[in-house]
Amino acid sequence: MNPVAKYFLARLGLFAAIAAPLSFVMNVLLALAIGLLGSLVLSTFLIKGMRGEMIDHIDARVKERREEKQRLRAELKGEEPKSEEPQGEEPTVEELKSEEPKSEEVKGEA
Repeated sequence: MNPVAKYFLARLGLFAAIAAPLSFVMNVLLALAIGLLGSLVLSTFLIKGMRGEMIDHIDARVKERREEKQRLRAELKGEEPKSEEPQGEEPTVEELKSEEPKSEEVKGEA
């Protein structure tokens, strides 16, 4: 299943799990508002892994589209298509997080 759809359904289920029981004891609009805020907060912790999968999926699709766009532009200009040489790939979200300098390193460089 598409990671974006999985994440959407998980968020929707979390919202429904919070809002539905509350709607029996309070105003429906208030229950929906609490469900929306509650699902926002809880999804930060409960479905963190799904969010990472979704981000990686979207990142891969953007990269594919960018490469296809460059290939099509090269064909329109009449240039030869570039061979599949490994180029400097864009870092993923996890790689960027691991490369962040620690506060000690920043202080030592200054």
